[in-house]
Amino acid sequence: MLVELFDDLLSLAIRKGDVQSLKLLEKYDLGQVEQLQIDIKNISVEIVNGNKNKYEILGNADIGKYIKRTFVKNGTKQVLSLDNTSKEMVRFKIKIYLSEEIAGARIFAKNATVFIKKIAIDVVEITIENADLVCERIKAPKLGINAKNGNCVLCQPETDHCNIKMLNGNLVMEDCKKQDFIVNNQAAGGKKQLNYDIENGEIIWNN
Repeated sequence: MLVELFDDLLSLAIRKGDVQSLKLLEKYDLGQVEQLQIDIKNISVEIVNGNKNKYEILGNADIGKYIKRTFVKNGTKQVLSLDNTSKEMVRFKIKIYLSEEIAGARIFAKNATVFIKKIAIDVVEITIENADLVCERIKAPKLGINAKNGNCVLCQPETDHCNIKMLNGNLVMEDCKKQDFIVNNQAAGGKKQLNYDIENGEIIWNN
């Protein structure tokens, strides 16, 4: 009931351009959670490390855009859905703060740009379609990325085992030393494991 009320107030504030109401609602606590799923559609999202699991809306409310948002809590698993169906360009951005208390995170994005900065999660699974993904210093022992029609940038990833599957896009390894990785083979000698399957694209190393 509380979540539904929050959704209604948030939608009303955005449609009416009520800046004051939006300021009251701009930060929302995700609470204690072990497994988090984030569904993103048609909106720019930034995911960063924080002391508390929460999210906030960045941008002006006076443009009258409508963001559809649902929040489902089920035991230790939570689902956060962010969907903006406006045909116009959106000046809103969602910023999500994830603490290291989360054991696993699954991120689904369509028609969106996703930035992930300096988060530390045990297992991260990312699926993107018609979207670009930028991961900066992500720390995850297990990282899985499935991308279609988009480019992926991994900047200084701290991951022991990384599986990447891409269609129609390039994988850019930024500030990474190729010799630190075992590519498409069994990891050995303390090196990081990178398995990738790229169709209609290539892997680019920028040291």
